[in-house]
Amino acid sequence: QTVAAVAGVNSLSQLQPLLEELNAAGMEKVMTAFDMDMMTNCHVQKDFRRLTTMLQELGFQFGTYLWDPRFKGLDDYVWAQKQKQSI
Repeated sequence: QTVAAVAGVNSLSQLQPLLEELNAAGMEKVMTAFDMDMMTNCHVQKDFRRLTTMLQELGFQFGTYLWDPRFKGLDDYVWAQKQKQSI
């Protein structure tokens, strides 16, 4: 599996060349993991739509990981789950 991270939704344009390269190498599916404030933040929603449009135009299948919205980022959620396991 390949994982790519961007330093924020405003950096999506920097992701396109990587996606084009991965597409040319045969990758077919992309899973996104936006911070959960995308449920309430119109700016994040707009950039989420920009990304899904980009993925669609490149011919990728795609989906989105969602988690408990009390944890903004996937890293916050994973950390909380790890802490629960160590108790």
